[in-house]
Amino acid sequence: MTPYPDSSEFLFLIIGLLFYLGLAFAFHLLYAFGPYRMAKHAGIPHAWLGLVPFGNAYITGLLAERAVYTYTGKKRSLAFWYLIAQCVVFVGALAVLGLAIWDVDFGLGVGMAVLGLFLGLIAYFALGIYCVYYVFKDYSPDNATIYIVLSILFRI
Repeated sequence: MTPYPDSSEFLFLIIGLLFYLGLAFAFHLLYAFGPYRMAKHAGIPHAWLGLVPFGNAYITGLLAERAVYTYTGKKRSLAFWYLIAQCVVFVGALAVLGLAIWDVDFGLGVGMAVLGLFLGLIAYFALGIYCVYYVFKDYSPDNATIYIVLSILFRI
């Protein structure tokens, strides 16, 4: 038995990986099309950023800023903070993944990376719920609460 896979196993692995990446890309486009169209209709410049993963958070934040200002009269910098929260989660996940790949023993550095990732996730989800609630409130004021509950439960 050789430690290397034969060509049929390698081909099956590549085809499976390509199928997974295609499926992930299709789901991302379905998810990103909504903020893109809302930004385009709202007249937000560079609405195409809604189709890009980190740009999607920025566009959602801009839409929420507009709605918060409409309903409360207060200016918030939600686009900036929502983008920063998503970046913190991404960097934290890369740090934890890198530490896992290098098989680092659990110590203070690994604990801090995991804690940073956990706190970043909490901030990202809380800020995301706040932003999406105001986007729902802008487009459907009477149903915003039920929509946010459904989006939390079913991630739609």
